[in-house]
Order: sequence, then C-alpha cells, then structure tokens
Amino acid sequence: MGVVAIIGSGAAGLQAALAARRNGADVVICSDRGLGQSNSVLAQGGMQYPVDEASEHCLAADMIAAGGTPPDPDRLRTFVGHIRPMVAELIGAGLELDHDEDGSLIRRRAGGMSEPRVVTSGDRIGAPVMRLLLRQVRDSDIEIREHVTVEDVGRRGAGLVVSSGSSDIAADAVVAATGGRAWSWASARDRPTSNPPNGNDRLFAALTAHAELATVDPDEFQYQPFGDVRSLGGDGVGKLIPESIAAAGVRILDRRGVEVVDPLAGRRTVTAAMHERLRAGLGVAADNGIEGLRLTLSDLDPDWVARHYPTLHRRLSGRGDAGDDQIVAPFVHYQLGGLAVRPDGSTTLPGLYLAGEITGGLHGHNRLMGNGLTEALVGGRLAGAAAAEFSRR
Repeated sequence: MGVVAIIGSGAAGLQAALAARRNGADVVICSDRGLGQSNSVLAQGGMQYPVDEASEHCLAADMIAAGGTPPDPDRLRTFVGHIRPMVAELIGAGLELDHDEDGSLIRRRAGGMSEPRVVTSGDRIGAPVMRLLLRQVRDSDIEIREHVTVEDVGRRGAGLVVSSGSSDIAADAVVAATGGRAWSWASARDRPTSNPPNGNDRLFAALTAHAELATVDPDEFQYQPFGDVRSLGGDGVGKLIPESIAAAGVRILDRRGVEVVDPLAGRRTVTAAMHERLRAGLGVAADNGIEGLRLTLSDLDPDWVARHYPTLHRRLSGRGDAGDDQIVAPFVHYQLGGLAVRPDGSTTLPGLYLAGEITGGLHGHNRLMGNGLTEALVGGRLAGAAAAEFSRR
C-alpha cells in the first residue's frame, strides 16, 4: 500500500484522511495552521440529511432547481446517495444531533427546500463534527504535519510530490481539500464576508496553472443573506444569523417597513432582492453606520431562540439586543465554482483528488443551505477512499 497525502484539515481533509487510512493507505495530513483550524468549525446552519430514498430525490430536485445549471448527473447522484450512510456513520461514532422531546431527530427547512431536511446540533454543527473528526484522527496513526503551507502539487516519477516552502512530500496519491477563496475574493472587492482571512487562493492558483486541470465557474460566489451587520469588524469579516431561522416566521423589512422578499425563497432570490433594496437607498443603518435590512427577530420568543439557537442568543445577549430586530445584509460566504472533478473526486491529473469547496460544479449558481458541510464530509470520504485505492494500484 502506498502513501496518500492530504492537504487541508477542515472537515473534507480530516474525513479524507480517515477514509484513506481505513482503506489501508499510509496517510500524512498537512495543515497550514494548527490541525482543524479551518472554516469548517464555523458552520452553523446544519447538514442536509434526507430521511429516505424519496427524500434523496427531493434533495436532488431542490439542488437542480436552486442551482439553475444542472450539475453532472453522476456526480449529483453519487453525492446525494452517500449522505445518509455518511451521517449515520458520524452518529454511530458519537455525533449528537438535536432531537424532539419524544426522541425523534429534528429536521428543519430553509430557503429553496421543498421539505425539512436540515439536521444540526444547536446552531454550531461545525464544532461538534470537527471535534469528532479530530479525535478520530489523533487516535489513529495518521502522520500530522502542522503549519505547513503547500504551494503546489506536481508529478515526480510515477507518483506526485507535494511542495511546500520547507520540504517536499512524495506520495502515490494526493487529496487537496483546502477550501474556497471566498475571503480573498471578498477582500479584493471590499465586500463583507463570513470567512476569516486565509491563504486558500494560493494552492488554487497553482493548481489552475496545470494544463491537466479544468475549472468550472471559478469566479462564481454565493452570499448568505443574513449577515449580522453589527458584528462586522474593520477587516470586513462578520458573523451570520443561521438561515434556518427563516422557517420560524421572521420577515425582512426595508426602512419603510415594507417586506422585501419571502425569507424562504432561496439564497439567490433573497440576496438579489436585498441588494436591490439597498441600492435603492432603502436600507436601515446599524449603530456602526453600516446599512442593511431589518430581520424581525422580535417576532420570535427569546426563550425559543435561546433553546434552538443558543450561540446566536449568547451573541445578541452579550451586546444587549436579544429579542430585538437585527440589521442584516448579504455577506460573501461560499465559492460555488472551482476545479472540475469526477464523482469520486478524481481529476485529470492521475493521483490527484479534490474534496470540498475547492471543487466546482455540484451546486450550479446557488447552493442550498446545509449542503456546504455535507459536501465537505461526503466529498472527503469519497476522495480519501478513491485515493487509497489509487495508491494500492
């Protein structure tokens, strides 16, 4: 069995490392920061989790309707078909999700969804998922290399070499799972974003320079409409209000008190309507002077918010406005386009696999809420297993 190198230690990278090791490969994982210090830990909306095969068909239909551009049918079918066993595996390993008092798993509905499918753990799904994956990686014999910035991946003889500023790693197969370029894209355009500063664009640029690799809509990015304007720092990075709260009956109002759009209409529709009202000068200024629109959290019982959205409630309570309406605006959130892959994450460079937000084409021009972390976990699992099989051959 050969060596599989994993680049990135977010949900996709950790999942790929575990899958490759379970399939017999020797695995080394490289992280440009400490292990697990990634955007995955910030995921708060939940994960898409179809209840049965009919629900899987609904998810696929919702993704096609939301994205506008149908993805590769094999990739879509593979992704949707692997969600249930992947989530069941996480639950079996100890992931605790929200349940009703009768013990049934809570599934929530968000924009663009035809049925409730999103499961979560409070309003911080990323943190418990990452804790579980990190524990599994640290309990394994996977080699961990932290604070290693990978600059490129290229051929070396019959295998590949992962190049960094300090050393090179020879591998039979590589899984790149370094995430998207939303922060650098938003920063270059002076737009607010939910993504903290990172260097994800460096490896992406290096890989796109390879003639073997194709891209799909590399400059297609998505906004999350409920960016918390009051949380914005001087660097243009702010926090989000979970989008699933739209199903609780909140409204989006402009300065005149006129409703802007149905919050459940889907991210692309909601974002476009909000941007239109803001361009028309109908925004509401927050206390930091930045304009947004009013999200009527005052329509909700604060105790209900505290039970179902504890992280959000703590943030609002900490600044003294729990139970009040919040000023929101669309924040750059996710890279929809990226490098082209096959359903198992393989690329046209033999031995190179990709997983997570670095890939493009699955979501079209609009990603459903709850599919970001789900894509990272499913994509990492598929790419890690396929890379191990490639290294065996």
